Amino acid sequence: MAMQFKDLIKWADDNRAAVMETYRYLHETAEISWGEIKTTEYLCRRLNEIDISFQTFADHTGVVASWSGGDGPVIALRADMDALWQYVDGTWKANHSCGHDAHMTMVLEALRCLKEVGYRPPGKLKVIFQPAEETGKALKS
Repeated sequence: MAMQFKDLIKWADDNRAAVMETYRYLHETAEISWGEIKTTEYLCRRLNEIDISFQTFADHTGVVASWSGGDGPVIALRADMDALWQYVDGTWKANHSCGHDAHMTMVLEALRCLKEVGYRPPGKLKVIFQPAEETGKALKS
């Protein structure tokens, strides 16, 4: 039987707590640009759990995942990983004030949802978890 929209809704309802746990982990483990080591490790572990292949890099953080289902088109999703170094509640710390914790959660959990409801992409889905989108450094003109 083909996947239907109601299958996605049911999955979301059934997995609400797990999705929020993913978000909480990523929110609490905020890391600044080029230092997303724990975040990269977490994403790799979770991708392994859902049997999605991925590539990491020897010289920097970040993950590129691939899920192939056929010879159709290649589609990409991207989620930023980095946090900003900010003064929050009287303390300087890494902070996901741009929502990158939510972006990573949505992309990772969407992959898990699609896998678990039996979806098979007609081509290739590439997922890019991008480090260092914002470095906090001023550009020189």
